[in-house]
Amino acid sequence: MGKVAVYTRNLATNYLGYSVNLVAAFIVSPYFVHILGNARYGIWALLISVTGYLGLIELGVMASTGRYINYYYSLNDSENLSKILNTSLCFYSLVSCAILGAALVVQPWLGTLFPKIPRDLLGESGQLLILFGIGIYIGFLSSLFRQLLICNERFDLQNLSDITIVIVRSAVSLYLLFNGGGLLALALNQIVFSLLGCSFLFCLAKSYGPPVRYSARFVSKSTWRTLFNFGVFAFIGDMASQIIFYTSSILITLLLGVEAVTFYSIALMLIDNTRRVVYEIVRVMTPDILKLTARESMAEVQNLVLRGTRTSMFVAVPILMGLIVFGNQFVSLWMGPQYTKSAVVLMILAVGSFASSAARPLTPTLLGLNQVRFWSFVSVIEALLNMCLSVLMVIAFKLDIYGVALGTAIPMILISGFVLPVLSCRRIGMNFSAYFRKTFARWFIASVLTGLLFFAISALPIAANWRGFSSKVICAIILYLPVGILVLLGPDDRRVLLPINTKLRSRLGGGKPRPSAGEGERSAVCPPGHIDLERSSV
Repeated sequence: MGKVAVYTRNLATNYLGYSVNLVAAFIVSPYFVHILGNARYGIWALLISVTGYLGLIELGVMASTGRYINYYYSLNDSENLSKILNTSLCFYSLVSCAILGAALVVQPWLGTLFPKIPRDLLGESGQLLILFGIGIYIGFLSSLFRQLLICNERFDLQNLSDITIVIVRSAVSLYLLFNGGGLLALALNQIVFSLLGCSFLFCLAKSYGPPVRYSARFVSKSTWRTLFNFGVFAFIGDMASQIIFYTSSILITLLLGVEAVTFYSIALMLIDNTRRVVYEIVRVMTPDILKLTARESMAEVQNLVLRGTRTSMFVAVPILMGLIVFGNQFVSLWMGPQYTKSAVVLMILAVGSFASSAARPLTPTLLGLNQVRFWSFVSVIEALLNMCLSVLMVIAFKLDIYGVALGTAIPMILISGFVLPVLSCRRIGMNFSAYFRKTFARWFIASVLTGLLFFAISALPIAANWRGFSSKVICAIILYLPVGILVLLGPDDRRVLLPINTKLRSRLGGGKPRPSAGEGERSAVCPPGHIDLERSSV
């Protein structure tokens, strides 16, 4: 199967899996909020953030494992590949015991750490924390087995497992909610199905992943040092990422109360889903990026970065602009008019997400080049700015949850939108002016044009119900497509992403499509869809 076909298959199944998750969240979330109530749902969101921090005790080994699995697989080194996997499995078994211990230590002090949690919910909150700690271990194991499938570019099999689990788990969650199930019942449901999903992934990885042997003899101190030397800086970067996206719930609980978390979490949920859409595009390219960096094929790495950025923004621009323009009506219809406060938070976070979405392909490139120290440093700077600005906006300017959103969006624009691309281009040997012309200039123009179209559509006198809202969204997508194709995508992108158009031109012209200049010379050394950095037009 050709590389373009593999990308298409993987991206299609990733989006299918994402769509199933999105539909499940869309259906289940309103019931979670309304049946559990603002306080209990706020606790659920808060403890997910807290256990996310407990998960950081893994010291970045997961990022290190992913890098070295692809590295050794690209070199056909099955011995070191087995050492990486088995050492990681051993490490995660040990670290999960530490996580459970930390959860047990934190449990009695929840009321002290978060005094605004209602007293009658403290016991339930402590038990929930322990269950989430168990879930972290299952998540570690599942991630390792996913790495094996991803390294062999079998995203389709991974998604088959995830889709099955999500559908059944969501159905059981609704059953529990409608039959009086509380937080503990819902958490147990999550754990049971996570364990089933982990078992399924293990079977798939053994059958379709790279040849790996499972044995204690492959666990070694030298392999652990290799993982740790890379992972410690990945840990710092991961910790910074947690601060950027998940500290908001903790800050809001401390400064404004647990009920305010719900209003913020609704907006953050939509932004997280948008980030996931963009992440899936980059994720299908990540194995190739890591393998090319291992072989030091820098010209091809640069081309994948450019293509990944343009393709990511082709998808991100209409979604983010849609959240800005149509977010208020969507939240009112989805959650109820009393939650329109979340729509303002959504608009602020969406503006910042333009920058972070465009910079997404730079992260796997930097990690593949072992530039993890640089990446972690930049992430820490953004995280510190995030925390300081969020607290300042709430305490000094009294901006409520809007201040927390501004404190997140402003550093995102400054760091991800400007500092990270400028410094990253130097490290991957790419001319920044070429990068700017081929990426930022394209998506900025496309965003302006898309915004004007969407605002015009939003002003149409159509009934404010789901049918009217859907009509506006469909109209917006149809009008966006020619803008995105013509402005965001280059000629090479269109040849790869729009093969039907190429075939149609071929038939109308009575022959095969004419190859571009130099294509014959490049085909022997470059993958399908390779972009010539110097010749590709803006």
